[in-house]
Amino acid sequence: MAATASIGLSKIGFNLEKLFIALFMFVFAILLFSFEAMQIWKYDALDGVYKRNFGFLYHPKGKALFIIL
Repeated sequence: MAATASIGLSKIGFNLEKLFIALFMFVFAILLFSFEAMQIWKYDALDGVYKRNFGFLYHPKGKALFIIL
């Protein structure tokens, strides 16, 4: 997801809509990467923040919908 966003950013030129979509995609790639990294390296303070704000990532259906959409 991050690679697609960076490729999109490199080929945009001056198109504001594509810039917004690429940045939006990059932010969600960072969100998903940090969640997956947190499953390996436990960090309790950040885990609480994720559970409150992004609880859908802790369930298979929620994570699948996040990745698909």
